Amino acid sequence: MESGDKKKGIKETRELILALLGPKGLAVLLTKTFKDGFQVSDLVTIMTTLSLDPTFRDAIEGIQKLPEEVKDIDLSEGIELAEIALRSIPAIIQEAKK
Repeated sequence: MESGDKKKGIKETRELILALLGPKGLAVLLTKTFKDGFQVSDLVTIMTTLSLDPTFRDAIEGIQKLPEEVKDIDLSEGIELAEIALRSIPAIIQEAKK
């Protein structure tokens, strides 16, 4: 990072990972919705749920900032993001087992 450059942080990246993999994220929603097979009505359920979920809405609103954040990720931020993703896996597995 050149002197004078400001660290970008990982707020938007963190929000996107949680929206995709978090306990109420897209992966859990898809697992729950498609567990009994695919029906066209599932698409309505998914889109409605995602449009009403503030976590997902916030992640989508900040998605344009991702390229700058990702270019600026350092080791500690990378570890933090990996931990967030790894902590999310049990919720996905639990939903698949139901």
